[in-house]
Amino acid sequence: MAQKFEVGFLEANLQSHGSKKEFAMTTPDNRTVAVYLDFENIHLALCDQSGQSINDPRDRYRKQPRLVNLAKLLEFARGFGRVAISRAYADWDWLGSYREDLNVVGFDLVQIFPKGHSGKNGADIRLSLDALEDLYRFPHIDTVIIIAGDSDYIALAQKVKQSNRTIVGVGVKGNTNRFWEQNCTEFRHYGDVVGDSEVNKPSGAGPATLTPAFNKATAPTN
Repeated sequence: MAQKFEVGFLEANLQSHGSKKEFAMTTPDNRTVAVYLDFENIHLALCDQSGQSINDPRDRYRKQPRLVNLAKLLEFARGFGRVAISRAYADWDWLGSYREDLNVVGFDLVQIFPKGHSGKNGADIRLSLDALEDLYRFPHIDTVIIIAGDSDYIALAQKVKQSNRTIVGVGVKGNTNRFWEQNCTEFRHYGDVVGDSEVNKPSGAGPATLTPAFNKATAPTN
């Protein structure tokens, strides 16, 4: 009941903020972006693609390969404007192999402990609530980027569009729900973002290296 009340309260306030936002002048130079990464969702999808599927709960106690290219994802996000919020959700005890990469890109890390035998961590609920709250608290946010492939984010996409913002999705091809893709204002496959040759390629021994933000004019518009 508490979650339903919180969602209802945030929705009501988002509608009022959305009506005010239409009077604001937004140009490519002052766009502001919020990025939310369902890290386990993307990591597991890349594991599936590379033939390293995580099917046994005991696999959650084994060191994981570094497959997610965080630097490329952040570079992509910067193409839509200044990144004001960047959060990643996962059980970080399990994904500690990404420690150096995460320190470089500077994502805020949200710890989600797995619930039950299945190991499902419930990141979708926490991520969605955080995104709605941020849109209410920070009306200057123009674009929301959700890096995940679950249909659980469809309702969030609808609420973002109702508040007069742009919702951009990124998911792994073949592991992304097609209805989630269709509900985004724009959608890109992970391979198109990082480069097909980089998909399933280990991040390497060292930390990810960030490149300067590319020209905003190169941001995808389709």
